[in-house]
Amino acid sequence: MFGKMKSLNAVESQLFSLVYESYENLLVVTPLGTSKFNIILLAVLKLVLFHQALNPELKKMRNPTFPFKVLYLVSSEVVAIHIAHILDENLSREKLVARHLISCEDFNKSDVEKAHVWVTTPEKWDRFTRLRVHPTEIRTSISPSPAVELNTTRALANYATEAGYS
Repeated sequence: MFGKMKSLNAVESQLFSLVYESYENLLVVTPLGTSKFNIILLAVLKLVLFHQALNPELKKMRNPTFPFKVLYLVSSEVVAIHIAHILDENLSREKLVARHLISCEDFNKSDVEKAHVWVTTPEKWDRFTRLRVHPTEIRTSISPSPAVELNTTRALANYATEAGYS
């Protein structure tokens, strides 16, 4: 999953224990070019392991339905497309799907249900949530709480339905 990487860089080393030893939400802001990619992979894999521990049958399933959504905000639409592609390749072994969200045409209701990781820009996420979904329905998290994760799923599904992408 982590390729030929033999060690974490300085940023990843500082964040490792926060991600690995805690279920707290995490906001990471670093300069452009500072690798944060392995941290998001670690956070997503931790969610997978958490849910597999709660329901061991998930590990045996060919196409498991994980009850979470991860929102990954990046600096530009080009970066969103690139990161979503790399995440999708890296997470496919764990039967997870990553998608980019840079315009309303990027998804339909089926995509909302299938994708576990959404990559977008803060501007697109703001527009997406402000225009189509009541603000109280939106909660994004990398926490194990199914209630929080399902609220995000419902908000995305509501948007897809209201926008006519079902």
